[in-house]
Amino acid sequence: MGAHYFSPESYLTSFLLGRRSVITVHDLTSLELTKLQTRGNVVFARLLLGATLRRVRAIIVPTAAVRDDVVRRFPRVADKITVIPEGVRDFGPGSEEAEGALRGLDPYLLYLGTVEPLKNVIPLIEAFLASAPDEWNLVLIGQLGWLSSQDVQRFHALCDDRRVHHLGYVPDTWIGTVLPGAAGFAYVSESEGFGLPVAEAMAAGVPVIHTDDPALLEVASGTGLVVRRDRLRPELESAIRELTGWDADTRAQRGA
Repeated sequence: MGAHYFSPESYLTSFLLGRRSVITVHDLTSLELTKLQTRGNVVFARLLLGATLRRVRAIIVPTAAVRDDVVRRFPRVADKITVIPEGVRDFGPGSEEAEGALRGLDPYLLYLGTVEPLKNVIPLIEAFLASAPDEWNLVLIGQLGWLSSQDVQRFHALCDDRRVHHLGYVPDTWIGTVLPGAAGFAYVSESEGFGLPVAEAMAAGVPVIHTDDPALLEVASGTGLVVRRDRLRPELESAIRELTGWDADTRAQRGA
């Protein structure tokens, strides 16, 4: 029996190993949302993805939503695709350092992920400042990704508000403290292949606000507050007002 090589999203490996390789396709945003992706990601996807999918033995995707996207664009590879959902990590008991960083911030709404155009972090901050009660804070965890210089300036200006706290990149050991301690979680991405942070927040018992992206709807299974992407700002403000208006018992029930 020949060896099999598992290569997540490596388009080049399939040209070396052909049908001995398996590829994971997390999403098709490099083909479908090109203005929100880096030029390198778009060029590689356009040049190599179709040929790669034809060469490999099997294709793994994290959701039925991604399977449908792949089949729509590449119908001849449909019989190669298997949906394997992602799993939630065990973050351990937490971190005293994280507790120190969060001291005095309760209650807080949390965002966890790279700060890049696809994730709508700037609209999230703007909606929070416009709609959340004064005693609430917004905690942002994740490094800055590919933003325009104008968006970088806007992001830093918004983070100057006393209620917005960008902690940047933090080690995984912090997440076991930061995530369960949140009173709410917001993940308003334009498009996802799975949306692992949403699954992790749900596993931690934290109520979630998310967009109507098909993969996020699939993962959240009706438990979150859904905002439509074509009406992002007003519906996000409404969802934030709703979540921040709940008492602790309601938040616990909605996060269960």
